[in-house]
Amino acid sequence: AGFAGSTATGTALEHCRDKIFQTSAGMRSNSKRTILLLTDGHSNRGTLPETVATQLHSQMGVDIYALGIGDNVDVVELQSITKQKNPSNLLYLALFTDFYEFYKISDIVKADILSSNTKCKPATKIYDRKK
Repeated sequence: AGFAGSTATGTALEHCRDKIFQTSAGMRSNSKRTILLLTDGHSNRGTLPETVATQLHSQMGVDIYALGIGDNVDVVELQSITKQKNPSNLLYLALFTDFYEFYKISDIVKADILSSNTKCKPATKIYDRKK
């Protein structure tokens, strides 16, 4: 059975919680925890994303940013996932061709990460994987 036409945002957030934000996966205890969620729809499969997002926010201190793309985005769901910490945590694009607007939220995420007390530094060089 395929997942064509399905959106399992809660399952994706569970994966972040259970597999990525773990010391066994290399997560450092003093690192900023941030998720950038991109979606073209509303969740219709798996765990309720609002439940997992609440756990990520309250128990692990994860900040979630969301970029909804297309005319099928459930804005209320994304607002509940991002917890409206900051209205700029949620960006909506009507069309995939508007994806260049992604830079707006990526700049916000980068500024948020760099303003924390972590040792993250902005990348100063773009690496070409083909070399």
